[in-house]
Amino acid sequence: MRNDDCCSRRQFGTTLGGIGVATMIAGCSAFGLPSKKPVTASTERSLSPESGSMSRSDFAVAVDNTRETHGENGIWGLAASEPDHGLEYVGAWQDSAIGHRTDDEPAFTSDHLVVLYRIPGLQLDGEQFYRAWLWSGAVPEPSSQLEAIRPSIHLVRDSDDMRRYDPASTATEGPVSVSFNTPATPGPDGPTIEFPLHAGEVEYAARETRVGDAGGYGATWTGAYDSVQGVNATCVMKWPADRAYDIRWNAEIKATPK
Repeated sequence: MRNDDCCSRRQFGTTLGGIGVATMIAGCSAFGLPSKKPVTASTERSLSPESGSMSRSDFAVAVDNTRETHGENGIWGLAASEPDHGLEYVGAWQDSAIGHRTDDEPAFTSDHLVVLYRIPGLQLDGEQFYRAWLWSGAVPEPSSQLEAIRPSIHLVRDSDDMRRYDPASTATEGPVSVSFNTPATPGPDGPTIEFPLHAGEVEYAARETRVGDAGGYGATWTGAYDSVQGVNATCVMKWPADRAYDIRWNAEIKATPK
């Protein structure tokens, strides 16, 4: 059943100097009937101080919009607001993409947010630690069902280092927990948010994830679901304290006609 109360399909994302690419793969059968080939859409953004970012207040508006459009599947999951994590806001970015069938009718809409925080008081050998929080959510049209949602982030410079990430294992039952724990001390030293898992599973994306220099991290949901689904993920990174961030952010969505 579709959850129309939390899925108004109102697209809130606006690309701020970035790239939103929707790629169609669906076709028609030899008998003129719609095929069952998947429809995909993807976004890609380069994040740096020069690319611009949302202010704190603009980010708050974007968060409210995810809640309105995606309900409990928004950026903070089952929580109504951002947790008290004690991190310093650096910037946030939003994007969106629509997957179209070959008849130009939409198969789904998708919205995406990433926010970058500085972890105060955590430096090592002249390098500053940061945390990225990623969220992607998708709403299928009645004629389609979601099959995959995959947000990811990649470090561009060899001097920059990917560290801890979450989710780091496979979850097949919801809600899925994602933690703000930092690498400073062992154990639970930060708040945790939870997001619904309506069907399928969530795990780290092996092809996108690599710890170390110029590393990356991605999380992926896969399944078959005909209503809204969101994915939350986070990772800790570090780079020289005298350098600004230089990050590539991607998201991919796939759906299949019913």
